[in-house]
Amino acid sequence: MPSPREARDNNRHIHLGAVTEYRTHQNRFCSNRISTCKYNVLSFLPRFLYEQFRRYNNIFFLAIALLQQIPDVSPTGRYTTAVPFLIILSVSALKEIFEDVKRRRSDHKVNGFPVEILVDGRWEQRQWRDVSF
Repeated sequence: MPSPREARDNNRHIHLGAVTEYRTHQNRFCSNRISTCKYNVLSFLPRFLYEQFRRYNNIFFLAIALLQQIPDVSPTGRYTTAVPFLIILSVSALKEIFEDVKRRRSDHKVNGFPVEILVDGRWEQRQWRDVSF
């Protein structure tokens, strides 16, 4: 168990400057909001497909699946490569969605963490996302 001094040393300290300077330039400072999500509703499909087709093996299987759609070129059925390839892409998409939802929930939890800030000489409790530096 850490001693009180060690626990105090592990805390984050922010040295206060001029309060009037802070108020006049408050919009200049970045927010404290954390976002580790990779996707949103509009960017999911393009970003997911870009990440999948950066891999050469996925480009190869896409090319083979497209070539197999031509009956005179393919000695096998039309869907022997396309269906498994689409299943693998679908499972990968579901995994990415699941992981991104977990990241979003974690971000929301961290952003809602209560902290105390010094305002006009008194301590106020705010959420992590509302603190600006």
